[in-house]
Amino acid sequence: MANRQHGRRSALGTLRGWCRHGVAVAVAGLALAATGCAGPTGEVFTGTPGAELERAGDEIVVAGRHFHTGTRVVLWTEPDGYDAYRVERRFAPIEEAGWDASKDKLGSPNRFGTRTWPGMTDEDREAVRSGGWDLPKLQHVVDQFVVHYDVCGVSQQCFNILHDHRGLSVHFLLDIDGTIYQTMDVKEKAWHATRSNSRSVGIEIANMGAYGTGEDDP
Repeated sequence: MANRQHGRRSALGTLRGWCRHGVAVAVAGLALAATGCAGPTGEVFTGTPGAELERAGDEIVVAGRHFHTGTRVVLWTEPDGYDAYRVERRFAPIEEAGWDASKDKLGSPNRFGTRTWPGMTDEDREAVRSGGWDLPKLQHVVDQFVVHYDVCGVSQQCFNILHDHRGLSVHFLLDIDGTIYQTMDVKEKAWHATRSNSRSVGIEIANMGAYGTGEDDP
């Protein structure tokens, strides 16, 4: 139990430190190889065409770019991940998972939106609605880190409740063993903190909750 708690504190500290210094500002820079093929914008590419580029296993995704965190991260694109982009309810029976069978339970097929900010121009709106986020713009918009205690016990159940039953989302789930699950790119507006959604990064920490004497444990 002590090791699990240490792992969770380390993982949460990693995310907090990353957010506190700005979205992924911990990345110092990019080193380009001296040889290789230059692309249309002048960047230099190396590696064998068709070769798989493997993850290190600790990357998070911010505005389409990958950044190391130093702790285990499971992305929504991986077999064991939790995908907040999907319309289907993840844990419902297949014949009941689609939107036609779910729309009487959920208000929208989506569980996320587009971030907005004061002074946003029509040009800004057109850029971000098509995914045109860059790091400086995201750093300008995001200035809050909202931590929730999920009262679900484990991240799988938390995603089930949020995604399948409430039509909500967060960017990260922190499980009891310290594993971080990222459910969507940080550029998206997750639905977890009402008026703070546009300016925040949301994380759910696996937690059973606290109950007074005589209270029912849900």
